[in-house]
Amino acid sequence: MEAFIEILLKREETIADKISLVCSIIGIILISLVGICFNKLIFSLAPLVLFFDIFIIRYMILCKQIEFEYTIVGNEVDIDKIIAKRKRKRLLTIKKTQVISSGNVEDRQYIDCRKRSLRVVNASSLKYSKKNCYVLLNDNKKTMVILDNIEAVLKVIKK
Repeated sequence: MEAFIEILLKREETIADKISLVCSIIGIILISLVGICFNKLIFSLAPLVLFFDIFIIRYMILCKQIEFEYTIVGNEVDIDKIIAKRKRKRLLTIKKTQVISSGNVEDRQYIDCRKRSLRVVNASSLKYSKKNCYVLLNDNKKTMVILDNIEAVLKVIKK
């Protein structure tokens, strides 16, 4: 019987994420206010423009809510990205036979592997944490996956 484990991780927002969101909100509001002040046609549509602004700001806030789901089935690890708890996207499937090397992101091998990989997928809850680990895959694109340091996932990869 194959083991089935699901692990759900919420991505932590960094200061850069918060600053970009605040700057985007201020920019949207300023552009709308300037448009309303200088254009009589838009001034008559001001409530509609403000409603549209609120809709865009809400959408931007929701799109920043990202979760990753690691599903372990047998000798495979499926990694899904969940955006705003609505949209699910399969990032990739790691098979034990595809793994070239793995380790902690603090290892010296990580820098060498990062140079060799063509595609980097960051599927960790903390973007730039020293606790993360990496896995270099031998697929068509020489993919490097950055994961949270979770023992169950690492067991499957290093078997």
